[in-house]
Amino acid sequence: MDFHSLRRSYATHLLTEFRYDLKFVQMQLGHEHAATTSIYTLPAADFQIEELARVHRESLAATGSTPPLPPKRLKLPPLPPLRHSRKQKKGGS
Repeated sequence: MDFHSLRRSYATHLLTEFRYDLKFVQMQLGHEHAATTSIYTLPAADFQIEELARVHRESLAATGSTPPLPPKRLKLPPLPPLRHSRKQKKGGS
């Protein structure tokens, strides 16, 4: 394990496990730009999805909006019955 692996792990844990603000993590790592800090953080996809959903909910709550309803499922007509071939095999019994 090298120094940068520990640094990435530290940054990722601060964001995902301890929920520190990105600005704080940026200061901890000594980066001038947040874009540099985002290179060091490697959160899992499920964490990213959960975090986006949380921010979305909080944004809607702050504006007094309600979340959109999921689209209604369309009812498709039933499929026509399958047609079986009536051809018989040659030389069969």
